[in-house]
Amino acid sequence: MEKKKINKAIPSGFVGNGEQRDISYGELAALQELFDQQVDEFNIGFECEEEQQEALFDFVQQYINGNDDPQIHYVNNPENDTMDKEKNDK
Repeated sequence: MEKKKINKAIPSGFVGNGEQRDISYGELAALQELFDQQVDEFNIGFECEEEQQEALFDFVQQYINGNDDPQIHYVNNPENDTMDKEKNDK
């Protein structure tokens, strides 16, 4: 069985203009749904619950800092590209 290749979430570094907005519980729920959709869409995996919570916090913090379209920042799994490419180059 082949191990599923996943992408890894990284901090966004989004700062905004220094002002923060207040958000409602409804907005938090909507952000959670959007986060879950992006996790599925971009095939993002987490090694532990803490890593997932940190990525969600970063996602919500982007919105609080003024980003109306927060995104999960991630790096491609190196195995997705380099390993297959190296095999083909040999």
